[in-house]
Amino acid sequence: MRPRKLISRIRRAFVTPRHHVLRAVFDQNWYLEKYLDVKAAGVEPFAHFVQHGWSEGRSPSRTFSHERLTSEEPRFDKDRNLDLLIEHVSANADSYREYDRRQRQLASEFASAERVIIFFNVARNTIGGGMLSINRFLGNAASLYKDLDAIRVVSSGVPLNLPAVDHSLFEAAAPQIEFPYITNTSKAEDVWLFLPEVFAIEFVASLTKAEREWLLTRRKLKVVVMNQNNDLMPSPQALQDAFFPLSAQIVVTTAHTRYCTQRQASRYGVPFKQMTPFLPPVVSRNLDAKKRIIMLSPDEIHGDPHGITREQVLERLRSELPEFDLVTVRNMSVEQYLDLASRAMFSLTFGEGLDGYFIEPVLGNGVSFAVYNSTFFPERFQNAKTLYLGWQELMDDMPAAVRAMMGSTSAYEANARELHELVSNEYSDERSRAELASVLAGEVDYVPGPAADVAENDANIKRELEFRHNFRFLDLEAKARGVITPDGLFLRHMGGEFYSVLYEVYVRKDYDFEIDQAQKYVLVDIGCNFGLVSLHLAKRYSEIEKVYAYEPANPTARLAAKNFEYNAPTSPIVLKQIGLSDAFELKTLEFIPDWSTAFSTENEVLLPFLRQTSSLAAEERFNIEVEVVPAATELSRIIEENRGLRILIKCDTQGSEFAIFENLANFGILAVIDQVIVESHFRDPAGLIATLQAAGLTVNSRLDSAANQVYTIVAKRQHGVGN
Repeated sequence: MRPRKLISRIRRAFVTPRHHVLRAVFDQNWYLEKYLDVKAAGVEPFAHFVQHGWSEGRSPSRTFSHERLTSEEPRFDKDRNLDLLIEHVSANADSYREYDRRQRQLASEFASAERVIIFFNVARNTIGGGMLSINRFLGNAASLYKDLDAIRVVSSGVPLNLPAVDHSLFEAAAPQIEFPYITNTSKAEDVWLFLPEVFAIEFVASLTKAEREWLLTRRKLKVVVMNQNNDLMPSPQALQDAFFPLSAQIVVTTAHTRYCTQRQASRYGVPFKQMTPFLPPVVSRNLDAKKRIIMLSPDEIHGDPHGITREQVLERLRSELPEFDLVTVRNMSVEQYLDLASRAMFSLTFGEGLDGYFIEPVLGNGVSFAVYNSTFFPERFQNAKTLYLGWQELMDDMPAAVRAMMGSTSAYEANARELHELVSNEYSDERSRAELASVLAGEVDYVPGPAADVAENDANIKRELEFRHNFRFLDLEAKARGVITPDGLFLRHMGGEFYSVLYEVYVRKDYDFEIDQAQKYVLVDIGCNFGLVSLHLAKRYSEIEKVYAYEPANPTARLAAKNFEYNAPTSPIVLKQIGLSDAFELKTLEFIPDWSTAFSTENEVLLPFLRQTSSLAAEERFNIEVEVVPAATELSRIIEENRGLRILIKCDTQGSEFAIFENLANFGILAVIDQVIVESHFRDPAGLIATLQAAGLTVNSRLDSAANQVYTIVAKRQHGVGN
């Protein structure tokens, strides 16, 4: 007899009759797929699990994972005693058999359907905004096909290693069915999978061989990745690696219009489609029917550059608004939550911003507070009185704002009305129903364009600027492009990211300084690109007497010079074709025309980000020589030449900003700067903010992109009366 077979027989001998109860939770095929060392050793899998696997922390099957078994019996987290497992399985054998019977019955009800649409939701008895959103999509999709037996809409759970769950905190639109019961029963040849973005990659990685084969053998397989939170989306490469081997029909749906764009579709290499979430029913109440409650989301504050925590905000609210109850949404049913949202006078979300904790109180005629961020809020929200640039500003202002509204019914109603109009313009069940039907009909908003067009053809932003904000775009000779802005500037540019810069300047108003009409100013524009900000601010503020514009890249600086010449600003603009940092250097750097607004003298920081774009390899690029000088050298000369004038610094340098402001601080120059607006990139800005604060500037910051750590930082010097 061969040694391997002899060993296998000997090991089987250690399996006794009392162990056989564990076969109810053991999956031999999964065990061998999961633990390749067991397969390679050629040992009998059940014997291995009994003798070694359980004590080593291995799961008996995907469904009966360690996570599931520990949730049923907490002692398993520390005690891997096999007798305890046998006792637990024996005690629960009847419930396991009933669960199996019920799952088989549910799956059999649509076994003959020709098309099966599966919405995956979290297989845990908890509650969250994303879960409720998926549940509403499921219910509305089911209503679309309620009279068609050939098409069935069903619910399943993720992660796949958990059993189906009966949700007790909200009414599920359909019972969950474990995915293997679906694949073992359904004969559908047309299958749609709706997967939440956070579980998408894990879903594919967890598929068994049999489940993967079932998916691959369908005549039509459509995968819809539901992007409900852009910061949780997998990277383009990860999504393609996971799903392209399964199906050619992949679509990403987006909950927010902010990231349903041509750029995203081209970047991911798959179509994008807006699918706005359905709104829950919230009873609208007048102020006199509400209670002195501030409803709070359960989230923690993440990414605040000042390090402000949720507890600090709550301490301030408790101290200054003691008459209010602060109620955190935890362990509530949907009915309890919606009642709270309807009765609370105010709400504060620590999460995404434009989430249910913000929207639903507004639907109840309440007033919500949040920190504005461009990832989730459309720009039309940014001027709302209860949205703030950062947590420090919110913490300082919210108590006074609440008191002002409590002292004036008209002020409260005006704020509630403003927020309600903003939310109503963004969300409606009619819109959501139409978009869901459009998705299920196979329609999309954007298809991926040629890779080389990703940066150049941001149709979404360009179209919005043209049709909503009165920009005129012109095609000039060769590759040149032009734009006439709403304030009458004519600018030549290279396209690409330039459209985003126009949006930042004119729509988001990122570079609006606080100008005292009794003072005179000098603007230092570091990273002036095509000269847009220099020209726009010089035209807007007559108090700016002179502008110094710095642009290190020769192709871009040449266009800036032409733009300054075309527009003949009343305030002189001095253009310097040099980059600022903390040392004298001559660098050879890569220049990509379509990403010209993302050029940096710190290419080792910037290029790894650009390489994340699927199109970068196909774009035109070439090397250029760049002169770099210490920022302090230039600024000290500017200050000397303009004594008596206040200095404004605008800085957008794609990574060089940290070295620039550290250099200015080391030479004491920040101490005489009046205001700074800087966009920081790719690093935690806490050090930069501390540097600005140490120079006596009051700082606020706004997180624009968590994925790339992009912040807009505004620093101002406070002046006393008469100064």
